[in-house]
Amino acid sequence: IVEDAPSTADAHEAARIESAAREDGAPSRGMRLRTFEIDADTVEYRVCRSTRDALTSSMAPLCLLVNVCLVGAISLGEGIPEPAALGRALLLTLRGSGGSLPFVAWLILGAAASLALAIASAASAVVSESVLVMRDVGVQLSVRTMLSRSPRSVRFIDAETIVSVLVNEAVTTSDVFFYLCFVTKGRVGHVPRGGTDRRRPSGDGDVGGSKPRSRDGVVLVFPSLRPPLSVIARVYAEVHVALFGGCQRGGTSERTDGKETRVETRVKTRA
Repeated sequence: IVEDAPSTADAHEAARIESAAREDGAPSRGMRLRTFEIDADTVEYRVCRSTRDALTSSMAPLCLLVNVCLVGAISLGEGIPEPAALGRALLLTLRGSGGSLPFVAWLILGAAASLALAIASAASAVVSESVLVMRDVGVQLSVRTMLSRSPRSVRFIDAETIVSVLVNEAVTTSDVFFYLCFVTKGRVGHVPRGGTDRRRPSGDGDVGGSKPRSRDGVVLVFPSLRPPLSVIARVYAEVHVALFGGCQRGGTSERTDGKETRVETRVKTRA
């Protein structure tokens, strides 16, 4: 694995990308793009962010704040019931036998629930997302979370099912961002956790132990992290060349029944 080594030029480029990202209305949020050249025909593009950024963007801080408030309220209470009495009252309440929990017991249950939600939210926070491009084979999408050392889920898209690669603009009620996507046609399979399957699907066989699904649609790249347009543009350019070969500026290739045709695409940016 060969990783791009940082240099002075790269530092200036990173500063320029950061500035451009803020101008597009899509701050980088501490994200960076790392490129791994596995061999001449296989390259992985990984968007990463720090652990702190992953935690602050999740629900964990809010759940912890609620937990602290509930623990403070419990400490100010008149007394905490014994575990046995609390268990009996909870059992009667769940059975609907006329039992009732004291107010402090509800606070304890709320504190325990908020702590569990904080842990679950922190564990599922996305740290990195990657797209592995294998020339003439396909692409593999993966995501890593706080507690996972291997990809939590992986999707493999065969090269023959990729119709085109697009950069689109999405508008929500609170944000405007750009995203990279593959327009697919036909089979989209799943690869087992932690695995890399470079085989092509044939007939109705399995892809890495999972049966392919026949469906047409759009597969998003980096859906959780939403990197800035500058990062998306770089990944788009290199992925497009790997899958479709070079084309004229401002155009992109599209596969139709095994043949390549040229279609014009535009990326709308905000001033």
